[in-house]
Amino acid sequence: MQKHTRSFSRFQAALIIIFLILIFTGCSSGGGESSPEDGYNPDPGTPTPDVTSRPSSEWTFMVYMCSDNSLEFYDYLDILEMQDVGSTDSVNIIVQWDRKGLDQTLDWEGCRRYYVTKTDYVGGNTGVHSDMLEELGDVNMGDPQALVEFIQWGKLNFPANKYAVILWNHGNGWRSGQDGSSKGICYDDTSNDYLTDAELEWAFYETSGGNNNKIELIGMDACLMGQLEIAYSLRNYAKYMAFSQMSEPGEGWPYDSILRPLTENPTMNGADLGTVVVDAYRDFYTSTSGLSMSAINLSAVGTLASKIDAFSQTALNNMNYYGYILRDCSDQAASLDDTYTDYKDISEYFSIVSANIGSENLKIAADEVIRSLGDVVIKEYHDSTYNCSGLSIWLPDYSNYCNYYANYQLLSFAYDTWWDEFIGEMQNY
Repeated sequence: MQKHTRSFSRFQAALIIIFLILIFTGCSSGGGESSPEDGYNPDPGTPTPDVTSRPSSEWTFMVYMCSDNSLEFYDYLDILEMQDVGSTDSVNIIVQWDRKGLDQTLDWEGCRRYYVTKTDYVGGNTGVHSDMLEELGDVNMGDPQALVEFIQWGKLNFPANKYAVILWNHGNGWRSGQDGSSKGICYDDTSNDYLTDAELEWAFYETSGGNNNKIELIGMDACLMGQLEIAYSLRNYAKYMAFSQMSEPGEGWPYDSILRPLTENPTMNGADLGTVVVDAYRDFYTSTSGLSMSAINLSAVGTLASKIDAFSQTALNNMNYYGYILRDCSDQAASLDDTYTDYKDISEYFSIVSANIGSENLKIAADEVIRSLGDVVIKEYHDSTYNCSGLSIWLPDYSNYCNYYANYQLLSFAYDTWWDEFIGEMQNY
């Protein structure tokens, strides 16, 4: 079988659509024309004052902190954790921090950019003492252009050999469908907007710098983002990713336990930093259940997708004989969230298929997927609540299939493989 022979891809079409939308909306975050009054008119091509002569560092660790939502009551705690370590000559820690102003711990709202400096917060010293570099007014953090401008600004003002970009917010995986409660990541209450998978792909495409200057690590401090569909869409723009297959507690990542090893050993690469994230997350939540965290190698994701594509094609050619078994294997695989019951672990599903299928060709194809997954996942942690392996995939029942299939087809992974046709055919059994 040959999948999607058209030379004009959906991603290219999505880029053009987003580009046109940005043109007609004035290319400004917040969905409207920026003005001096609202304070948001950043020019990533103009360095921030007092940092134009900053020498190149080993790392710049960028946090895109979207707390213009119910997570605002946790943002301050994470800032304190970052300040407990602070930037060094080798590691820059910068934050674009957008908040709603409901939490009265701090007396401001809107969006600011900070250079995080060390401030011990023991003994009651709990203020935000880092250097505020810019005050942007209200920013729609769900606008991909806002993410693009932050990354470009960070690279320009804080040049480094390696960059980490952390998306801090609510998350629910790739989904952005008809259900009004659904969103991808970086949800902004004031603007009623969020970043979809396609918008994330476009933003990192715009800022990746090509194969020779990829983002070293993309981190997603948000729920349910540890999915193959998301990793596949970003595989060409970064080297490594760290994220959770399951929901995260409100406290999110323990930034002090992540940044301290980085500042102590700034020569580490993205795989090392991803491993630090997994270990720090595991050690921080010693009394919390239902957790997972994984670090993956994005360069191996394409091969994993090709193995799933091969399995899907083989399965489609044998649905008359094995459709009911494949459907039953999907039902046996445990859901990783009580709400998003269509998110399931890759290894668990294909292991169930391998153990139960009567076709040698399908068993071999399923085993190839499991072996390939081992090359993708660098480090993974999960407690005993669920059986996780580091990456999830969409395996919907009929209801979720009907609600979200139209949007699923727009994903790069769905476009490039036969997986979407396979899960569609399974609905008949």
